[in-house]
Amino acid sequence: MNLIKLLLGISFVFLLGSCHSMYLNGGFRTDGTIVWNEDRSAFAFVAKTSLYRRPVGIATFPDGGMTKNEYMDFSLYYFDIKQKKLSHLINLNEFYLGSAYRWLSISQVALDLQDSFLFYKLIEPYDYNIQYIKEDRITGFLEDISKTYRINIFTQEKDVVDATAYKHLFDNKREKLEPSSAKNYFSNLSFSDWGIKIKELYPQSKNTYMKYIIEKEGDILIRNDILKQIVPEFTRRDKEYILKKMKERAQNLYNDFKKTNEIKDPYRRSLKQDKYEDYLEYMDEIKKQLNITN
Repeated sequence: MNLIKLLLGISFVFLLGSCHSMYLNGGFRTDGTIVWNEDRSAFAFVAKTSLYRRPVGIATFPDGGMTKNEYMDFSLYYFDIKQKKLSHLINLNEFYLGSAYRWLSISQVALDLQDSFLFYKLIEPYDYNIQYIKEDRITGFLEDISKTYRINIFTQEKDVVDATAYKHLFDNKREKLEPSSAKNYFSNLSFSDWGIKIKELYPQSKNTYMKYIIEKEGDILIRNDILKQIVPEFTRRDKEYILKKMKERAQNLYNDFKKTNEIKDPYRRSLKQDKYEDYLEYMDEIKKQLNITN
């Protein structure tokens, strides 16, 4: 009996652990705080990027479930407004990932831009966070966060500097980037611009990458990166297969829309019509990106 219970328990854990979509979603988060360069043509900021899989099936209970993180990064970035270019400068994962450094948040990094250098310093953790730092690492950890770091925004070379040698370092008040401006600056960026290479961080089969496009799965940033990073490696036959399957999906969506009774269920029929027409537009865009003319 105990063996049966154990096997059932293992099976349940395995089932629960596997109840996440095979498709990746992703995103980035920043608190909107930035520091400008002298002529306000560029700014530096901190952001957390992640790749995750959504819960499905039993994993969505009881309250929608939790996502499964596959990748997380906590880094400093520099955005050149004129060139519309985002540069990944350096990650701070050593201070963020793992239970020892769980205290770090975006607001706990002080920044200053001077000429071609970005200076940064970690703010000392709250007292209650110290308990999470392993005893044999406390001394080194507190020593590290007491340092002032400097990174060259063009070469990404990093060193430790004497803060007293610089006047007014960290005196400038950090400003907030308006959500509308952030959307304008970042909306056309791909995950590769954020330093994320999907195929290296979370490799999947060619067939799965095709399904992202055919089924319109994952978020738009993921699909855009698959189109930019992975699809160029596909053969013409692969691309023709994608279009063939997309046409079949479009036909299925059309059939589903047409068979819904317009009088008995007009709202549902309208939703299905919108879904079909949206997919047609999406398919036309994918065809252009696959660059298949016939």
